[in-house]
Amino acid sequence: MIPKKSKTYTIVTWCVVVSSIIGAALFFLAYNNYLKIPKVFQTYVDIMPDLSAQDGNLAGLGDANQNNYRISVNRLATIELGDKKMNIGFENPKENYYSARLGVYGDSDGKLIANTYMVEPGQRVDEVIIKQPLEKGEHNATARFDIFYDKKPVETIKIDIVIRVI
Repeated sequence: MIPKKSKTYTIVTWCVVVSSIIGAALFFLAYNNYLKIPKVFQTYVDIMPDLSAQDGNLAGLGDANQNNYRISVNRLATIELGDKKMNIGFENPKENYYSARLGVYGDSDGKLIANTYMVEPGQRVDEVIIKQPLEKGEHNATARFDIFYDKKPVETIKIDIVIRVI
């Protein structure tokens, strides 16, 4: 005869399962910026690896060192009206010493339009998801690159870009 499991064992098992599901859902929501979480915790979320990053293809740029940082980004990003994917073409060449994340901010209101998570040297992110719909036309924006070494901020670089909604 198989011994029957105790009621306490069943309750504990269900609590573990439900807690895991809730934890995974909260992690997903925070990672995709659906939750407004305190800045202390948001910082940890922001320096997580960007899951959409792929191997980069820039080569032959020579050796970089701690005093140099090379950036490749599409300065005329395009997006189709009603679409949420913008072709940003951000690459962190493998010769770079530092990791980086990119935030695109509208010049008219300063609001975050789109961002990446951490992009390691040798990786690229071709498209980002915009956080708010944009009207048809051209929009001036600032691409802000937060540069990191060992998950600690080192420098910020800003580049003017144009977002063209077609």
